[in-house]
Amino acid sequence: MSETTLEDLENALGGAKVNRLLDQVTLIQKYLWEQTFALCLYSRSCYVGNDQTKAQDFAMRIRMANLLTHFEGSHDTLRTNLRGTALRVDLMEMLSGGQSCPTIAGAYRHDRLTHSDESAWELEEKLAEKAITFTKSEDKHPYTFEQMHISMCNPLALFQQLLLLS
Repeated sequence: MSETTLEDLENALGGAKVNRLLDQVTLIQKYLWEQTFALCLYSRSCYVGNDQTKAQDFAMRIRMANLLTHFEGSHDTLRTNLRGTALRVDLMEMLSGGQSCPTIAGAYRHDRLTHSDESAWELEEKLAEKAITFTKSEDKHPYTFEQMHISMCNPLALFQQLLLLS
């Protein structure tokens, strides 16, 4: 089986169709770069915002997203319970939806207790250890906290993925 080259594609479709297709692909790539850059700028502006109270709340929520995304220390049970699960997705949605820290921790505890899991209190222990707390927020963001967390903690990974598309 041979690889299809751009020249073969042009012959099969006609040069004008291929050029339009390439133009569309270029526009999509530009849009992706623009949105990724906007995400990084937005996240940074929320983190260092003029309103100190909102900036602190945002920073705490980013720390919570970090806790839900990356697990440190000996909390193997917490890591196992959250990695790639619907529970993790639900907790991230609660975080992005403006729920308070105790509400999110309570949802985790409730889920673990319904499964008779001894790790029901591990998230709250980790929150206390890292001094993460925040109240319910009515602020709406165009991005999820998971996306904003990635853009702040590892923006190069975002741009690297875009380069791989090129």
